[in-house]
Amino acid sequence: MVIETRETDDPVEAALLDAIGFSKKLKTVEGRVRRIVTRSGRGFRGKFPSLKLGRMVHWESYLERDVIRILEYDPTVLRYQEQPCVFEYYDAQGVFRRYFPDFLAERADKNSLIEAKPKCKLDMPDVREKFETVAIRMQERKQHFQIFTDIEVRREPRFANLCRIHDAVRSLNILDRSPLKDLPQNIRGPQRFGDLVQRLDGERNVYRHYLAGHLQIDVDQPLCDSTVVFVN
Repeated sequence: MVIETRETDDPVEAALLDAIGFSKKLKTVEGRVRRIVTRSGRGFRGKFPSLKLGRMVHWESYLERDVIRILEYDPTVLRYQEQPCVFEYYDAQGVFRRYFPDFLAERADKNSLIEAKPKCKLDMPDVREKFETVAIRMQERKQHFQIFTDIEVRREPRFANLCRIHDAVRSLNILDRSPLKDLPQNIRGPQRFGDLVQRLDGERNVYRHYLAGHLQIDVDQPLCDSTVVFVN
């Protein structure tokens, strides 16, 4: 069983790739191990403007786009990559297989390979068997693996909150890395969301501090003026 990857001149990226066990060189475009194509007759694909990565991230389905939104606006995700590698393994019948994970997410405590799959497809016996085997093979290599279904990705109120954050910050140029001002000294401890919006001159600035790790916002809870936000 082999994980392949590509050559890179970025030392941080090289360390990340090495950490998940890459052993072969593979040339790619913008870090992807294959070109983004329309599969199975799909008529949609697109690009997501990532402030976190400073580039456009390619997606092949609306579910992948929504997973990108989770990775983009989760402060615990340091960086991520679409179509990051090829995972080679043998299935339960001993047949050699190649699998392309949809994403690689880097966190401080672990790196995760991620598959975005609609639940209706995951419920199909052959698809379920495939990913059960992939999960076992990943575990054997001590590689963390996750499957994100549409049920989990579009769970409310998190989905609405992430869309709200995206709408507020997407007007920022992905190449405009203007420094974020420090929080005022008198903003400490628990704060009401509505008060922070006023004191920081708008929701966008609140979200920028959240994405920078200065604030803790529970996006799994309804977001309103009275929501309590904690300052780190």
